Amino acid sequence: MGIVMSTRVAITAMGVVCPIGLSVTEFAANKLIGLQSIYGLIVLLDTETGQALSIMDGRYITNIRTGAASAVAAKYLAREDAAIVGVLGFGEQAFAQVVAMAAVRRLGSVRIYSPSAAEKGSRAKLFSDSIGVPVDIAESARAACTDADIIILATNHTGEVIDGDWVKPGAFVNAVGFHTKTSAELDSKTLSKAQLIVCDERAAAVRESGDIIAALAGGVIDQEQLINLGDIVIGKEKGRTDPDQITIYRSLGNAFQDLATASFVYRQAVAKGIGTEFSF
Repeated sequence: MGIVMSTRVAITAMGVVCPIGLSVTEFAANKLIGLQSIYGLIVLLDTETGQALSIMDGRYITNIRTGAASAVAAKYLAREDAAIVGVLGFGEQAFAQVVAMAAVRRLGSVRIYSPSAAEKGSRAKLFSDSIGVPVDIAESARAACTDADIIILATNHTGEVIDGDWVKPGAFVNAVGFHTKTSAELDSKTLSKAQLIVCDERAAAVRESGDIIAALAGGVIDQEQLINLGDIVIGKEKGRTDPDQITIYRSLGNAFQDLATASFVYRQAVAKGIGTEFSF
């Protein structure tokens, strides 16, 4: 059984409005037969003629843009001296997140935990080779998170994967994985300990992210505590102001980010003459 999602958005990029068609499928059982659980397709269209300009791997674009957004969040929310990273999840998104953290902080070590990932040794080496720091496989979720400066949640688990007791003062928790309206990765204790809770879009988080919804309903947090990442970037709100603050970034992602990334990739491909041209 799978889930199929699609959407259409438009963005003005370099003076041209490019509509996008975005389709995503999720078949969790695929991992049992050696396939990815999520596949996606992005189609950029010419707004004047309706012709397809480009077809791209939506999964790859989504991984890249999600990692990039997390890097921006880490720039404002992680301690300047953050060096130890704990990761829950061992898939493509976990990889994108680790690479993103390495782009904005000088990392010293990474610990990763997954109860089900295959070929953990070779994947750990891939992670390590990509960022140039040691990557170890943790024995438990707690072991991965304890004393970590940056904690990355990039799982497809249908419930809480972290305990607030594992989160030390000064940690940045970057939650980008599974969420529905009734379930998600973050526990209420972690949310209650945080001095700063940032979303890519607050309006979406209060409707779609089960951990945020439950914390609001239980009085653990107040909606006014939720800050849009964009407001920090433009200086409307403040990011981390104290080294001991626990900060959280709850990422849901949106199609606008996919389109912005896909539009950039398309323009670069045209300018550099790369990619494969074809006609229907």
